[in-house]
Amino acid sequence: MTMQMLGMAVLALAVVALLIWRQLRWTRFDAARALRLPLVLGALGLVEVTTSTKTRALTAVDLTLLAAELAVALAVGAGMGRLTVFRLSPTAPGRWQTRTGWLGAALWLVLIVVRVGISAAGPALGAHIAAASGLSLVLLAATRGTTALIARTRAPQAALLSA
Repeated sequence: MTMQMLGMAVLALAVVALLIWRQLRWTRFDAARALRLPLVLGALGLVEVTTSTKTRALTAVDLTLLAAELAVALAVGAGMGRLTVFRLSPTAPGRWQTRTGWLGAALWLVLIVVRVGISAAGPALGAHIAAASGLSLVLLAATRGTTALIARTRAPQAALLSA
């Protein structure tokens, strides 16, 4: 494992730890900013994947594993989005707060287990992109983006604005 791969893995784990911490407590919900983190993480991950992987064409095994990981990331994100609970802020009138609780935080374990399993088994199956550490950031982005999109549609202020 190179220092760059180790650094990306540490960054991904730090982001997950921060997200779990935020999911367990009430945090301000701002629908306008909900997609900012997924966009940044996705861009960083894509840059790292494209610069660190070899220039060979993707194989069927690569595409299958990528599709499987992406499907899990989207399912985890959808689950977190559905688990999102809203309340009016006790300190800022008119503002909303959200959290997903322990069940939402536990969904991260599903994503982590799948990611570690595929990154370990992928090279043995002939998938050279499966071990790319930037892929972890792309999957985080997909998960958080899906969560944000679903939470935005469920947000109380969204119901008020569309009525």
